[in-house]
Amino acid sequence: MDLTISIVSYNSRRVIEPCLASVLESATDVRAEIVVVDNASQDGTVEVIRRGFPGVEVIENPTNEGFSRAHNRVLRRRRSRYVLVLNPDTVILRGALRTMIDFMDAHPDAGMAGCRTWLDPGRRFQCLERPVPDLSTAIMECTALGRFFPNSRLARRYWGTARGLWATDAAVEVSSLSGGFILVRHEVIAEVGELDEAFFLFYEEHDWYRRARARGWKLYFVPQAEIVHLLAESQRSRDRGWIRAVAARSRDYYYRKHYGVAGLLALRLLVGANALAAGASRWVRRAGGRRGEPGAVGPDPATLGAEGGRLTWDGRPDARRYLVEASDEPWFLTRVATLVTTTELEVSPDLLVRLPPDGVFWRVAPVRGDGRVGRFIHGGLIRLTSPGDVIGAHPEPAADAEPRRTVRTRRS
Repeated sequence: MDLTISIVSYNSRRVIEPCLASVLESATDVRAEIVVVDNASQDGTVEVIRRGFPGVEVIENPTNEGFSRAHNRVLRRRRSRYVLVLNPDTVILRGALRTMIDFMDAHPDAGMAGCRTWLDPGRRFQCLERPVPDLSTAIMECTALGRFFPNSRLARRYWGTARGLWATDAAVEVSSLSGGFILVRHEVIAEVGELDEAFFLFYEEHDWYRRARARGWKLYFVPQAEIVHLLAESQRSRDRGWIRAVAARSRDYYYRKHYGVAGLLALRLLVGANALAAGASRWVRRAGGRRGEPGAVGPDPATLGAEGGRLTWDGRPDARRYLVEASDEPWFLTRVATLVTTTELEVSPDLLVRLPPDGVFWRVAPVRGDGRVGRFIHGGLIRLTSPGDVIGAHPEPAADAEPRRTVRTRRS
């Protein structure tokens, strides 16, 4: 068999149907199987799968086992040359699976590969992956440096790696992939092992990348294959405090595993500095904010209703285009980006439904004729006037949906 597709679901009813439908459509010329491991969903996710996709195998966990342990149920029983670790809030675009398998077949040194990931079906905003965390990136991830000094050399180096993948049309070796779509060679799993189950959620894929690269395997970004990732859709119903706590535990375990007690202590010092910076930031906001600084919340953040709107900024004479980035937090660790030729960006209603309910940070940098990205010149916060109405725009699966055909097909 060519491919085993492993999907872990948790209260994913709103997104699992378009995900599985896209997998079936993209797998018409691939010998594949789909296995969904459900982590005790309470929203009818399993019923939607069984009713609409009888060819998909479902493993029901009585409790939420987390990301790593659930995927490992599939990884340990793999019966194919490749395994695809796929998020349920993704939509695979036509031909992506065949493209990825052909690339891996042609590059035996490729242990893992990822594809171009879009935020929206119109393919305007591309998701930019963060670097693999290490002691140097911890300065960006655990302090306010990136927020208050976005044009510093360290900050620009941190963000520049992912940004360079925007315009490439050729496969590129990378150190990190989007966790929503990871194609893994069978031999890599046998040699490196499965996901570390000490990670309940977050950081597990970066640990996997490090272990694979330490064994000599390469990671590739393959832009010819594309997906749409409805970022954090399955997390919308979760408590943000719970998510932050889980992420912090995974982060601490990651740094202790790879850098020992000394690395963990260094990380804790940075986290403490971040707490102090957060307090200072709140004081700045109460004092009226700082205008014109990317990431800083000014006194008059942009407010958009369900009908959308436009974001504008002052142009630069040497700019051919403008890079617009957005993130759900002011540090811009995970972010999406688009290129525009004017000094405004239209935020359409179909894009609004993909924004976090409590707002999104945005910033702009000019792009010169030689392709070099200049300093950030504008930024701020977008708030939604009626986030509940916007989120409600997501369609629910139809109760009388016709069953889908099985995924087991053979390449002609």
